[in-house]
Amino acid sequence: MAVGRALAGQVVRGGPERVVTGATTLALLGFALFWTIPAPALAVTGLLITGLGVALLYPLILAEALAAKPDDPIRASTRCALASGVAIATGPPLLGTLADLTDLRTAALVAPAFLIALLTRRLLRRRPRRSDAA
Repeated sequence: MAVGRALAGQVVRGGPERVVTGATTLALLGFALFWTIPAPALAVTGLLITGLGVALLYPLILAEALAAKPDDPIRASTRCALASGVAIATGPPLLGTLADLTDLRTAALVAPAFLIALLTRRLLRRRPRRSDAA
């Protein structure tokens, strides 16, 4: 994740919308590698690729949130900080509980579910609405 964030400045030049979509896709591809190949070295490579993709998401989505509310950046950043805190505080216990009920490998499917939801939202947001086309 540190490597991904260190490279973020060079990558972001493609425009945040495209970079978020690309980073989400990269994270999903890494997770697919992790999930489908049982060899430990390749599974770790999949997690590394996932980390590179995920590393870009928080700073870019934070920037988008701040840009969406240019007249009130304090409120936008406060909401992002609150969301991060809630995710950090609740994510691991919920993942652990889910792993106890199933197994860790199955519980880890929560991550690509969120990534797919983000990617779907991005792709749907790009499509023109019928009222816009008319």
